Amino acid sequence: MSEESTVIIGIKEFFSAKLADLEAKLTVKADERDLRYAAMFTSRDTAIAAALAAQEKATATATLVSEKAVNAALAAQEKAVLVATESSEKAIQKAEVAQMGVNERGNEFRKSLDDYVKITMPRVEADSRFREIKDMVEKQALLIEELRRSESRGEGTEGSIAASRQQSNWVIALIVSTVIGVGTIIVTYLLVNHKQ
Repeated sequence: MSEESTVIIGIKEFFSAKLADLEAKLTVKADERDLRYAAMFTSRDTAIAAALAAQEKATATATLVSEKAVNAALAAQEKAVLVATESSEKAIQKAEVAQMGVNERGNEFRKSLDDYVKITMPRVEADSRFREIKDMVEKQALLIEELRRSESRGEGTEGSIAASRQQSNWVIALIVSTVIGVGTIIVTYLLVNHKQ
């Protein structure tokens, strides 16, 4: 496995780990939301059960007590239902606000993934560029070997100097293109990590 492939695989594993971490955080947030919903529904059920118990007690008392006691019990029941309804409405509003927050975080996550996809170079393109660099290096190696042979045979000094200059130009071009390629990978990596 070449060094370039190792770098690409390392970056892929890094981003896979980042993605798994973000998914775990999102799961934790969803679990917290589910716990809030459960607490809200338990509170509402308890309030309703208490209201129903009060109603049954008021009904039993109403049969034994005068008309005045029945009216008082009905007034108390109406107040209890009103309180339970208000509590339920408040809980629903809080749950809706919490859900909006979860939706916003989900949208931010999707946007960051979209940004990541836009700034990264596809693997096929990266492989193609690395192949081009490898081919250039191999051509340079052949030219160096040819130059060494011509110098050892004592072929023209002018031809050797021209070939040496051409070889130097190729080596410089190869070094510059390699530095640019590595710089592009590093900048992409830093941009992706900075957004997260």
